[in-house]
Amino acid sequence: MALKTEEAIEIAEKIKDNLENTPFNIKNLRQYYNLVKLIKMHDEVKWINNELYGYTKLEEVPNYRRVPDSKGGTKFAPIFEHYAAILVRAESGKKFRYPVPEDKYTHYTISVGHYGFFYILNTVDNEIYRKTINLLHKLKLGKIEFDIFEEARKTVNEKLYEVCPSALKKLTETYQDLMESESSLDLQQISFACRTVLNDFADSVYPPTKEKIKGFDDKFHPLTAGNPVNRILQFTYENVDLDFNKEFVKSNMEYLYNYLRNIYKLTCVGTHTEREKEHAKRCVIYTYLAIGDVINLTKLK
Repeated sequence: MALKTEEAIEIAEKIKDNLENTPFNIKNLRQYYNLVKLIKMHDEVKWINNELYGYTKLEEVPNYRRVPDSKGGTKFAPIFEHYAAILVRAESGKKFRYPVPEDKYTHYTISVGHYGFFYILNTVDNEIYRKTINLLHKLKLGKIEFDIFEEARKTVNEKLYEVCPSALKKLTETYQDLMESESSLDLQQISFACRTVLNDFADSVYPPTKEKIKGFDDKFHPLTAGNPVNRILQFTYENVDLDFNKEFVKSNMEYLYNYLRNIYKLTCVGTHTEREKEHAKRCVIYTYLAIGDVINLTKLK
C-alpha cells in the first residue's frame, strides 16, 4: 500500500511538472493514464483512454469537443480524433470541416481552425492538471494517515506478541489479506477475522466470568464469553495508567466504550455491497486502533 502510494505520488509530481513546462505533449496523457490505472479510477481511465485513442461513440464525446455552429444555431460538430491528431491539425494552421451528425442528408459541415483545436487541447491539459493536483493532495494526505496507522500497527503488534500471540497472528494475516484480496469471500472472512481478534484479545486480558462487576459507568455489565467488548472495557477500567487524570480517563472510557461496540457491530455486518473493500478496510484499521487505545490507556504499554 505504501509503495503504491509512493509510486502514485511520484507519477503525479511528474505530470504536474511536465504540464507546467511542456504542455500539449502526448506524454502527459500517457503518464496520467498510468496514474489513474494504478489507483483504479475507472471513470478517469475511460476518459483518458478516449483522449489517447479517439472517441467512437457520439454520446461519449464531451462538450469541449463539440464545436458549435458559428451562425449561432443549435448544430455542432463532434471531434472524434485522438489528442495527437488534434495537435497535428492545430499546429498546421489549416481549417478542417467536420460533419454535423444530425444532418446526414444535407451534409452540413462546421469549419474548425487553429483556435478551435487548441481550445480542445488546452481543455484536456487543464483537466489533467486540475485532477492531478487534487489527486496529489489526497495521496499525500493519505500517506500521512497511512504512516500514522503504520506506527500504531507496530505498537499493537509488539504488545500483542507478548499478551496474545493468537490475536497477533490472526490480525497480521488479516491485514495481509486486506492488502492482497479482491474477492467477496475473502473480504467477508476479514470481517469475521477481526471479530475473532477482539474475542481472543478479550480472553487474554480479561477471561470470561459469570460474575457481574461494576464498570466505569457505575453499571453492572455481563462479562461472559459472549461479551468480549465488555471484558476489554473492564480490563481497561481496572488497569488504567495512574498517570492519567480521572476526567481524561472517564472521557476516554466513554469514547472507547462506543468505539468498541461499533467495531464489533461492523464486524458482524455481511459484506454484500459495492463498498466491500471499504468495509473490510475499516474493520482492520478500527480493530488496530481500538486495541492501540487499550494499550495506551493501560499498563500494557
